[in-house]
Amino acid sequence: MINKAFGSLIRNRRLEMKIGLREFAKKVKLSPTFISKIENGIEKSISECSVKRIAKALELNSSYLMLKLGKIPEEYKQGIMDSPRKLCLFLINNYEEES
Repeated sequence: MINKAFGSLIRNRRLEMKIGLREFAKKVKLSPTFISKIENGIEKSISECSVKRIAKALELNSSYLMLKLGKIPEEYKQGIMDSPRKLCLFLINNYEEES
């Protein structure tokens, strides 16, 4: 299920840019119903390709949107596989609770 935080981010940005639902749906080549379900957090999934079109239309970073969905963008997956140690060190250094 697509989380509500992702949907709210999409809706808020779309409204901020003063883009109507139907206009936005046409721009990103998705149905207005699908966009509405995304914005309300009731759609089950969305492809990375669709996220990229949404990101471009809303002038947002597509990798950021993928991460907001809880998914690793394809362009990061190979880097993680090639160097999992770097990812672990990054996470440890940036998210470890202070004692």
